[in-house]
Amino acid sequence: MKVLIVDDRPDTIKDIQNHCDDKNWESKLISFDNFDECLETFMPDAIVLDWKDGADGESRGEDVIDKIWSNGFKPIIIFSAIAGTIDLNDKYKASNLIQLQPKGDEQPVIDYLDKICPFVPTITKIKEDFNIALLQALNSIDMMSNLTHIPTENVMRYIFAKRVSTYYDKECVEDKPPAWIQYIYPAIFKTLCVCDLIRKIPDNKVFNTPGNPEDYYIILTPSCDIAQNKVTQILCATCCTNDKFHLITEPQTPRTENQLSKQRDKVKIFLNTGYNNNCVALPCIPNVFPGIAVNLKQLVLCPINEIALNQTQISESSTYKYYRLASIDSPFKEQIVWAHMLNACRPGMPDRDMDLWAKEMIPS
Repeated sequence: MKVLIVDDRPDTIKDIQNHCDDKNWESKLISFDNFDECLETFMPDAIVLDWKDGADGESRGEDVIDKIWSNGFKPIIIFSAIAGTIDLNDKYKASNLIQLQPKGDEQPVIDYLDKICPFVPTITKIKEDFNIALLQALNSIDMMSNLTHIPTENVMRYIFAKRVSTYYDKECVEDKPPAWIQYIYPAIFKTLCVCDLIRKIPDNKVFNTPGNPEDYYIILTPSCDIAQNKVTQILCATCCTNDKFHLITEPQTPRTENQLSKQRDKVKIFLNTGYNNNCVALPCIPNVFPGIAVNLKQLVLCPINEIALNQTQISESSTYKYYRLASIDSPFKEQIVWAHMLNACRPGMPDRDMDLWAKEMIPS
């Protein structure tokens, strides 16, 4: 990993430099005056940035972040004595890869660099692949240029984005991803969508601890109705424990490996089908929320104005009762919608003599 340190006081970042050396990372310490040239030539993977330049108190940090943003975003940790007073531009607040850390203790900076290090090769590869993906996406211009009506800018953005997404789907399909790959976490859409996972706001406003299964809900109202403001109430299915999905009870005596294997094979059939016993299983995201099931029979209506799009919208004075925790990506959300349709639209049949019918079909 390549770490660029922008600071005019080398004595305040000695431990950070030593840690980079111990990890065999390539690090470079520069002043603000040398930043422009070094950003292009050094091509860092992460940047440790002071906010003030010199004794005159001239602020240089925001100018530097603007240049990093224009050049191609990289993880940034602002290591400054005035970290607590810095008010970042809203577009930068959207990224949790921009960290603010008061100067003095270098260990949080070191911990942050250790945290992002495993992801640096993938970030680099994505940037390399993106150029190829974009070239292939733009090949559709030739077709669109021959149309009688040229698509609008938003339509073209959608077409290009879908082609880029398809490229990555094809490139990464060889590896079998974990089950939580179905989530878009944190959520990114500007409106609520079908199969968004929402959570009841904890009374103590502590969000970094997983809640009980009954604290979570899955939205079943169609996305288009929500986006077009056609509804004031959102239809949701209440979540429950996983045993409601697989129906396997805990035995009084320990299970043998053979019994466990048979039960897991049975559960895998349900998981591949996508639903069982009016329930859909949702995998956990470690340290975010537990593995749970969605009970498609237990429905509730939630006022749309009581659901926050994200945690940051919640304040002491807000009237929100729920917040969106994650979205579910295609085609996984369509699987849930399909299960909901089968459950909600199945006609009720009167009781009949099935024993006699079965004997007629399979006589002795």
